[in-house]
Amino acid sequence: MRIWKAETLWDDEPLDVDPLDAVIRRENREMMLAAMTDKQREVFVLYHKYGWTQQKIADEIGISQQAITKLLSKANLRAQKLFS
Repeated sequence: MRIWKAETLWDDEPLDVDPLDAVIRRENREMMLAAMTDKQREVFVLYHKYGWTQQKIADEIGISQQAITKLLSKANLRAQKLFS
């Protein structure tokens, strides 16, 4: 069983990576993001790719930190379902 880790989704590919593996990772990422709502995707990317805190995302988007927590939780669940 493959274990999903958000922090590995955004890393640049090493020079010696198998091109097929790189394509599969990119397609998996696109499929995962497509399964999310627009708000879930926005929060997920800001949190996991850019490393923003939940509070910073809340401040920038203009919703509560609790709402960000819920959106992120649902986005993470959708991502995990695709990779379990």
